[in-house]
Amino acid sequence: MLAEICPYDLTNTCEITVDAAQKETAYETLQSLADTDERFVSDTYEDFVAQWESVTSFISLAGYAFLIILGAIGVMNLVNTMINSVYTRKHELGILQAVGMSERQLTRMMQMEGLFYTLCTLILSLGLGSLAGYAAFLYARSEGLMNITVFHYPFLQAVLLTVTVATVQLVLTFAVTKSFRRTSLIERVRYSE
Repeated sequence: MLAEICPYDLTNTCEITVDAAQKETAYETLQSLADTDERFVSDTYEDFVAQWESVTSFISLAGYAFLIILGAIGVMNLVNTMINSVYTRKHELGILQAVGMSERQLTRMMQMEGLFYTLCTLILSLGLGSLAGYAAFLYARSEGLMNITVFHYPFLQAVLLTVTVATVQLVLTFAVTKSFRRTSLIERVRYSE
């Protein structure tokens, strides 16, 4: 009958549930029974919870360390893309300013490009990342991996990612625009690779 209900082999396991008021007495009695034979092992629910919390903390720490490394690589890629976007078009931007584009319009154009990069980054990372995370949860739940049964969306981490990417993009746009303004219009027009 038990084999029909539970697919796991529990022939070596006995689980005992007691009222909360009798928990300590039951544990002491079972522990004294387990002490009589080395083949008997006694554990409590609290022991299992502490063990799983420890495992979960370690996995979370390793996951966040990996994500921080990926995030740093992503930020460096964003910086590289933005800087190359401006300096490889230095001549083009100089020509646009020579025919009448104001500094304000140039700054606005660079801000819009930065906003485009930021939105694409967030759509890909939060959108596709959330879908991939939920798919991983569904797989883990169906396979019984680590007893995962509940999905929690990481709102705090998503907000932190959004704020970080937006802040990096704003600072980067400001720095690149300021650096670009330091060169004279003649130098920009003469610029060639």
